[in-house]
Amino acid sequence: MLDYRDLDIYCEDQTFPELVHLIEAKLSNGWFRDIGEEERLKPVITSKFLYCFSCDATDTRKAALLSLMQRARGNFYVPNVVPREIGHLSYQDYNAILEEFYYLFVQPAAKESGAELVLSSNEKSLEDWLSKDAILALKRFSKGANKSTGSAHPSDNERWISFLISAHSEKSPLTPTDLGRWLVEDEAWPEDVVNDLLVEYEFSRELLRAYEKRNS
Repeated sequence: MLDYRDLDIYCEDQTFPELVHLIEAKLSNGWFRDIGEEERLKPVITSKFLYCFSCDATDTRKAALLSLMQRARGNFYVPNVVPREIGHLSYQDYNAILEEFYYLFVQPAAKESGAELVLSSNEKSLEDWLSKDAILALKRFSKGANKSTGSAHPSDNERWISFLISAHSEKSPLTPTDLGRWLVEDEAWPEDVVNDLLVEYEFSRELLRAYEKRNS
């Protein structure tokens, strides 16, 4: 599945402002340091470091705003890329804007300053969230179930419960959103049926966590 890319920057706290100045000096193609947005956000952002960058719209790019903030000591990142106009950014739009910022400005600046960069993949798979056994349980349910009735049939329900128990027992980080996207995009499940399954998924994870905590 397509996923939003993450950009992490690793350097000493005291050298990060220098890196930002190097990035700013390289800005072109409608990109600019957005001081006004920094001033607007400072009262509501707790991070010691906050730098904002905007890009104007072009024939191939939407107008957008991204920021650089501190994740932890020596670790800085782009928390989000948001549109500057009404609408939203698709996965492709989001990643294209972040990649342009990274390849044209951040990467050359990092080479000069010695900062280390990590740009995550633009795709995720079930292996990022689930063990092989849990994936097998989920695929057994998805391939064998009646996609118009979800987990209603006893046999389908048994396979669904097997997956739910597996996801809980290994404390899987799989979110309802990502599970839903996989079912719809990769397995062609109807969205209305998937919505019901996601309610069951979220409720069962909460219920099993509460039961486990009460009996620990």
